[in-house]
Amino acid sequence: MNIGHASGSAITGSAYVQKPGKQISISNGHRVFVFNSGKQHGVVLLTVLVILVVMLLGAVTMIRSTDSATLVAGNLGFKQSGLASSDMAAEAAIAWLGQQSTTSLQSDITASGYLASYDPEGPDIKSGQSWAEYWEDTSKLPTGYKCWISWSGSPPVASCQNSSHGQTADAAGNRSAYLIQRLCTAAGAQTSSATGCAQVDSDRTSSTSSKGAGKVNISGSSEVYYRITTRIDGPRNTVTYTQTVVTF
Repeated sequence: MNIGHASGSAITGSAYVQKPGKQISISNGHRVFVFNSGKQHGVVLLTVLVILVVMLLGAVTMIRSTDSATLVAGNLGFKQSGLASSDMAAEAAIAWLGQQSTTSLQSDITASGYLASYDPEGPDIKSGQSWAEYWEDTSKLPTGYKCWISWSGSPPVASCQNSSHGQTADAAGNRSAYLIQRLCTAAGAQTSSATGCAQVDSDRTSSTSSKGAGKVNISGSSEVYYRITTRIDGPRNTVTYTQTVVTF
């Protein structure tokens, strides 16, 4: 019988060897290691704790990703709702324009959110001023210049308030406002060159051949461009701006 401590040594017979921290049982030429179980409890506990931490981190990540997806979906829903309300506000402004005479539109009607001219510069692009900042800039657009819409009746009819105080929301819970600006550099008659109005030409000429045979002159009243800017205040402090250009 030989008992070797080096790896790969030949072993015959049977023997039992006690070493610190482990037991070596040798039988029929095979070496069997039997570890002292009392020394292994800490390793198992540490492994379980690591697995639990990994599982916890995975669960937190899934919860956060789900919350993010829910917020994104909610924001998209608020955006679509704001755009729908802005269409209603623009239609209300167009309806108001259609009820006015050309003469009345030569001057400001601030109680209805109408300006007969516009600031040619608009937002100060050079300084990075946005339309949201321009809207809030009372030195250019005083609060009373905007139409804060209150909806009432069925079907709902829009009426203007001089401020957001007392304003009523639409069916979607959005609060709407609009500002109509005639695209002229000054108030006055749209036919005057001094007002510098952007307008559609009143005269048109058509021809049916290269020599001008069958030429027809088409004349009509000139139409001026109007810019309608809407602002929608929705839930969770969402704000939507849209612009529409029409001619009358």
